[in-house]
Amino acid sequence: MICQAAWAKVLRGVPPATRRLRLRRLEEGDRAELATVFADREARRFYPRLARAAQVGRWIARQQQRYRDHGHGLWALETRRGRRFVGD
Repeated sequence: MICQAAWAKVLRGVPPATRRLRLRRLEEGDRAELATVFADREARRFYPRLARAAQVGRWIARQQQRYRDHGHGLWALETRRGRRFVGD
């Protein structure tokens, strides 16, 4: 069961975190890490057009527009301790 404070964050467009991980909005600074993710052969099965950094930058910009237009989009996954990017 989700607690009331966590539910309030969901309603504001912020997904709840776990003890070790949190989701956050994608930022332009995530481009290099995402390019590494999308370079993976398995990831390319689902994102075949994101092979170059410029394409990744446009993809991040689309997610940011979705945050503005709809209050949500795809998220960056990072560790809570150290805030290390681990995926999307």
